[in-house]
Amino acid sequence: MASHLETAASSSSAYEDPTVCTQCRADVLLLRQALDAECRAGVLLLRQALDAERLAFEALKSRVAHQLSTKRVKLNVGGTRYETTVATLTRYGNSYFGVLLSGRFAG
Repeated sequence: MASHLETAASSSSAYEDPTVCTQCRADVLLLRQALDAECRAGVLLLRQALDAERLAFEALKSRVAHQLSTKRVKLNVGGTRYETTVATLTRYGNSYFGVLLSGRFAG
């Protein structure tokens, strides 16, 4: 047979159930409040970790973008030599050079 506390915890209408004692209702309320507080604390920690990762990612993204925009590339096209930047060649991501220099493929 279930205790009053188990009955109160499993019933969504435990507060209106006359068979559930007042102490059990109070205990369930305290347990729910404690669980809510733990959940909020966990969410806060996860949010802080996510924010830290986001900042680190943005810093890395900025460094990579800077390096790409300033890195010079020399091309020999049919004997004619050209010099340009990786940023220029990758401006259009689906172009030949955009895919070639994206880092998606080894080589």
